[in-house]
Amino acid sequence: MKDAVITTLPCKERNATQVIQGLDIVLGISLEMVGQAEEGRWESFANLESERARILHSNLSSQFPVELSDNAASRLKELIEINESLFELVSNAQEQLATEMNRARRDLSAVERYLSVGG
Repeated sequence: MKDAVITTLPCKERNATQVIQGLDIVLGISLEMVGQAEEGRWESFANLESERARILHSNLSSQFPVELSDNAASRLKELIEINESLFELVSNAQEQLATEMNRARRDLSAVERYLSVGG
């Protein structure tokens, strides 16, 4: 049997329970971010992202015990899936905003043309 390679995930001096609780909080924030993105509440979305990044950083900044790996891995996998959804929502919103901006520019141009001919 070959030597097993154990991968440890980073974490500050926290116990396994605290790290898992932190990841659960991050997952909750991520799901809330999905809701905010779906509603187009981008300022709230950005505030949640800042909070999420802070919590992630505080929970994943050095080493944590091997016994945590399976629990953390499942939560991190879920977090990655949520992030993929967030990326899609943000990309779609960006495309929609670009379309709306182009429409607004055309409308403004039409209004300016009208006003320039003495409306």
